[in-house]
Amino acid sequence: METIIDALIGYSLQAAPRGNALKLINWANTQDAPILCLDTPSGVDSTTGETIGDYIRARWTMTLALPKTGLLPEVTGDLILADIGIPQGCYEWETLQLNYKPAFGETFRVPLTCHSITD
Repeated sequence: METIIDALIGYSLQAAPRGNALKLINWANTQDAPILCLDTPSGVDSTTGETIGDYIRARWTMTLALPKTGLLPEVTGDLILADIGIPQGCYEWETLQLNYKPAFGETFRVPLTCHSITD
């Protein structure tokens, strides 16, 4: 089976996709092949989940290192968290100040499920 891999824009989206990125997004969305997005679907704000313009319609999204708050099932497809080898101490840096323990254990990827705040 053919698969399209999306890594056009990433988490730094600041405006609606345009130019060649927009053309590729629209092309990918018309294909029969499923789409795997790396980190976040192109055209999706990974913090808010907003789609300013056209965006990749993902079958799967493999987000890297940490879950992102805007990666919701309606825009990500199946969501998977992937280990990219960030040392535990980095999460504790003053700029991040995260009390986070990576969930990977003996694996390099973990499926994620979205829950509302009231769950």
